[in-house]
Amino acid sequence: MSPTRWDKRIRLADPAATAAELAQKLRARSVEWRRRGIVVGVSGGVDSAVTLALAAKALGARQVLAVLLPDRDSDPLSAELGALAASRLGIDVAVHEITPVLAALGAYADRDAAAADVFEDYDPQRDRIRTEYLSDLDHRDAVARFCLTRVAADGAQETRYMRPNPYLRIVAATNLKQRTRMAVLYHEAEARNWLVAGTANRLEVEQGFFVKHGDGAADAFPLSGLFKSQVYELAAHLEVPGEIVARPPTTDTYSADQTQEQFFYGLPVRETDLMWAAYLAGDSVAEIAIETGVEEGVVQRLQAAFRRRVELADHLREAPISPSVAS
Repeated sequence: MSPTRWDKRIRLADPAATAAELAQKLRARSVEWRRRGIVVGVSGGVDSAVTLALAAKALGARQVLAVLLPDRDSDPLSAELGALAASRLGIDVAVHEITPVLAALGAYADRDAAAADVFEDYDPQRDRIRTEYLSDLDHRDAVARFCLTRVAADGAQETRYMRPNPYLRIVAATNLKQRTRMAVLYHEAEARNWLVAGTANRLEVEQGFFVKHGDGAADAFPLSGLFKSQVYELAAHLEVPGEIVARPPTTDTYSADQTQEQFFYGLPVRETDLMWAAYLAGDSVAEIAIETGVEEGVVQRLQAAFRRRVELADHLREAPISPSVAS
């Protein structure tokens, strides 16, 4: 996709002013809630690195804690880059290996049993897996849009569509990771009377690409109004290490490597941001196709997918139902 006049929609007018504003909001929340510091779960990705830098800008490095939460599926590079981000800022690091907790909860066993329903000869000792979003967007059912990829020891890959049952079981088991991580972050925060800062960006918040009571449970989300492209602009301004910025965005959740492009519609960051911005602006399918050069049929299916994601995510943002109290 070549540059378009719409690129300004996903660009920051003034990255320095934006960084200062977000740091001020974090500082104000800390004062309002009488919290003396900020805890950030760091993943080695650009979102958490920028959140960490904003927290340090808000309260100073000594009032920020970076928490690494690896498990047996994690890429070792994630912890390495997360530690690098903290080190460059002079922030202390705590490491919590969550594999024993997840094993005790049955997360790995449940996921592997569901994977065996997709691949009859699946062997968790030999094979690695990841979920992917179908880039052709050719299915009506939101659940059926996801497939499972198996990576063998020799690197050979096989991808199959998932029926709703194994898909939901794999997601449920995987979401235990996010909820366990958040439990640890709140333990660290409450022990210090600090806040937990979440790292979700605009696409993740508005389309529900977060786990309820998991990574969606923080006290503040400084990046929630920013497109991913804008997060990269802040990263440049805040001098986030180049190794982190250059790393392809990854969920770092499954045993096989998985990029966010594979998970979020099969589109690169800029294209996803542009399509989402056009959707929010109410641009027609024809306008988007002309402006971006993407076929109308693809744009139409992508916008339908956006609508489904927003509808499916509504419950993630709603407060629990409370019965009225009789007077």
